[in-house]
Amino acid sequence: MAIRRCELITDKSSKELQAHGTLDFPCAGYDESYDEEKGEAFAWHWHEELELIFLVDGSIDLKTPSASLRLQKGDCAVINSNILHSGEPNGSCHLYSLVFSPKLVAGNEAFVFARRYLSPLLSCPSFSCFLLSPWGKEPSVWFLEAFAAVSEIAAFCGFDSPSNFTKLFKRFYHQTPREYRSV
Repeated sequence: MAIRRCELITDKSSKELQAHGTLDFPCAGYDESYDEEKGEAFAWHWHEELELIFLVDGSIDLKTPSASLRLQKGDCAVINSNILHSGEPNGSCHLYSLVFSPKLVAGNEAFVFARRYLSPLLSCPSFSCFLLSPWGKEPSVWFLEAFAAVSEIAAFCGFDSPSNFTKLFKRFYHQTPREYRSV
């Protein structure tokens, strides 16, 4: 699976129309650069998949209707599924992103991981986006390992990426406010 540039094509509701990954491996990796002076940004859009963003260099303001995060070099953030979002660089920036189906992490919706951990996060009204970097370097390391695995055409790509996504969501679950968790 190759890393590529994202061609943002949306419908009238701003839903992104591009498929992210395949049925066999529902994840796509993107390598993007934006320059404020050139008027470059990523427009308001949403998709059914989750999105992880790692800022390689520069600074960008990540926005949802209910939140705004400023990402700096080395920061990692997650955007919930079905959340309208955009990004405006401060100067220029370079980012990596992984857009993936929750099924990549949780498997079938009936699985215990999906029911007890992931579904409560995805359905939490106060979770639109979240900065993972305050939790130390591990989230960025896990992201970069997953990104490297997605970029490889290796047979074991399917093992490494879900494992790293699961580590991120386990940490997310245990360090977020109680409202993000199942009761």
